[in-house]
Amino acid sequence: MKKFRFASMLAAAVALASLAFSLPAAAGKAFIDQAPKLAYEGALSLLQPVARAVEGWMFSSGLALSIMATYDQATIDSTGVFFQTELTRVDPVLNQPLAEFTWSRDIDIGPLDIGDETTAFDAVKYTAVGGVQPAGKSFIGPKATEIGNVGADMERKTAATFVWAEAIQKTVIELARAAKLGRNLDATLLDALNMKKNVDLQNQVYTGDVLQGIKGLVNSTLITATDVALNAGATSRLWLNKTDDEILQDLNTLLTATWAQTGYTSMPRRLGLPPAKFAYLVSRKIVNGSMSIAKYLAENSIAMTTNGVPLELVPMRELAGAGVGATDRMIAYTKRRDYQRLPLSSMQSTPMQYKDLYQRVVYYCRVGTVEIVKPETLRYADGF
Repeated sequence: MKKFRFASMLAAAVALASLAFSLPAAAGKAFIDQAPKLAYEGALSLLQPVARAVEGWMFSSGLALSIMATYDQATIDSTGVFFQTELTRVDPVLNQPLAEFTWSRDIDIGPLDIGDETTAFDAVKYTAVGGVQPAGKSFIGPKATEIGNVGADMERKTAATFVWAEAIQKTVIELARAAKLGRNLDATLLDALNMKKNVDLQNQVYTGDVLQGIKGLVNSTLITATDVALNAGATSRLWLNKTDDEILQDLNTLLTATWAQTGYTSMPRRLGLPPAKFAYLVSRKIVNGSMSIAKYLAENSIAMTTNGVPLELVPMRELAGAGVGATDRMIAYTKRRDYQRLPLSSMQSTPMQYKDLYQRVVYYCRVGTVEIVKPETLRYADGF
């Protein structure tokens, strides 16, 4: 009975539609124009029962459940005319690891060729009868028959050099991938190589190399090291427990001792400090003033009076814990190539080497040992 009713209603709907379309064009238009209510409400009254009957039949038979589609969030997110990755803005700047290299700021470079196995410099000491004492002048009488001779005592000091080398290697597949992404693979790998070189030079300049048994700028055995004085209460050497004048006295003591080592011929122009102590001096204000103690020290030390320019204070992270007993250390010195230097050759590279899918270039240079040419122009102070 239900099937017959459904068929009857469907047949009626089809008949009404056939009637409208089977009439001549003019008659059909008149039928539609003159009987819009019949065309709309009649069709609607016939089709609604049909739709309900079809819906009931689909659910009762299970057909509706079999054709219903479900969508998870990933499917919904991926639909549309764009992919999500196409709408992502990518920063073209390649962010490198944080690194700061100060070795070229704190020491000058000396000449070196790639074929040099060692470096050497000559130190000379002069001798003469009477020496340099006030009563030792080389005066002679009008009938003198014996005249003293001057002499020169020369000493050659040598140090080892080392070949530094790193390679850049990539495959043609990697190059193709990088080109597809718009990246310069060679430039990225060269940045990595330069960073490794600077890391090694940073260590070579300041601390040397443990395996090779060499020292650097902050731990040289050729440089004299002393402790700073105790505070007024004789309880501490730390600047945290000292007054502004006591800190200034620590600096002047170090500077004056270094000056005296040179026969009062060369006053240091630079003071290297651990970063934490440098920051402390910059942030601490002098008593009853707005000036930082760092500026106060630079403008009121004996170096300012002697050299005519403020003392240069610079942070050196390798000085932290570099003193005796792992205490902090500061260094007074003047940056001059004839006082201290790092022999270093220019960077060179081999021609491109091809093997299978690989392309390889080797970059190399020669690195020397820090040469303390005039150790009397440098001095350490520890424990502050």
